[in-house]
Amino acid sequence: MTRAPHPLVTELAKRTRDRDLTDKAVAKVLEVSAKSVSNWRHGKASPPMGALLGWSALVEAAMEAVDRDGRVVLRDDELVEDLRSLRRARGWSQEELAERRHVSKSSVISKIEADARGTALATYLAHIAVLDVRLRLVANPPSKPHPMGGPTLSMPKGGACTRTAVDMMPAAGDEQAEDEAREVCLNCTVFVACLSWARTVPEQDDPGGVLAAMTLAERQPTGIRTCSVCEKTKPMAEYAWADDNRRARRAECRACVRVRARALQIATVKKKRATERAAAEQVAA
Repeated sequence: MTRAPHPLVTELAKRTRDRDLTDKAVAKVLEVSAKSVSNWRHGKASPPMGALLGWSALVEAAMEAVDRDGRVVLRDDELVEDLRSLRRARGWSQEELAERRHVSKSSVISKIEADARGTALATYLAHIAVLDVRLRLVANPPSKPHPMGGPTLSMPKGGACTRTAVDMMPAAGDEQAEDEAREVCLNCTVFVACLSWARTVPEQDDPGGVLAAMTLAERQPTGIRTCSVCEKTKPMAEYAWADDNRRARRAECRACVRVRARALQIATVKKKRATERAAAEQVAA
């Protein structure tokens, strides 16, 4: 059923258009289909809160929960990580909130609080409305210090890199240290937002280290690498990503990957023809 999209989604869509971003570009960052983004924009579906937070970070905005007096009570990832604090602030049990929401089981409340990130926006709004709280979208501050040092950049707040004891600035080539830093990123609650942010940082402003599970050479297209096949040194842009999480780029350049794929295709066709020929000869015999 098609409905008018929520004003938050409408505002996000407007900010997306202002930045010349397509549904496909947004979908790639949020790791969903472009069709899903289109459905959200047109009110055909309600986006999950986790995707909504990633989308807001992509367009340099923040999401806040405010009470009736306009005080901010939760912001960004706190909205999904600390949702139960709103109920506890009122001294309500899950059963009491379930009764006020007119839902039959407290398990409904328990599920939302346990997986707020996966909860649809419409369901989330109905939940916080009973708690006398509403959501709003605001522009992010223009800049803030990078948690690992370096220039001031608009980096998503609340990253695991600000709390971990793991060295997020490993020496170049120290694969073990780099992998440990990657794990911190991949288990971080703001990984998606940080990934979209890291892709937009100009090379001259990049603080280095591991960001969004990528080393400096991996996230900057102007880096260089020697191909493991043709042994030619080429820009990082000539190497495709090794996996969907963009943890690292392939060791083979794109040209060598194409040559290998073509050779495999030819070999497959030859094998198929040989099999068909052998079968035909067997029948003839």
